[in-house]
Amino acid sequence: MTVTVSMRGTHCCTASLPICHVVRMAYLLGKETWRFESAFERRMIMLLWGFLARQIRRWHAYNRTVAELSQLDDRTLGDINVMRSEIRAIARRATLHVV
Repeated sequence: MTVTVSMRGTHCCTASLPICHVVRMAYLLGKETWRFESAFERRMIMLLWGFLARQIRRWHAYNRTVAELSQLDDRTLGDINVMRSEIRAIARRATLHVV
């Protein structure tokens, strides 16, 4: 099993990691000392942190979009051609552009 970590927007690379490397990175993140055995581990830790940060930004953007669109009344939503049932799908599409 592999996990794909993509840093599109900040780097032009995609790394496919075996699950054992992800578990090892999680272990290293929990270490009290920040000593890494190789440059590969340092790079993978930075990729993991970047991935997590981007996912958190996407989650915030999704929640913000849903909250803002949900506050609008049906008439205003109709003016912008959005049905209330489409709000979640629109918010999901909006998060695809978050870097």
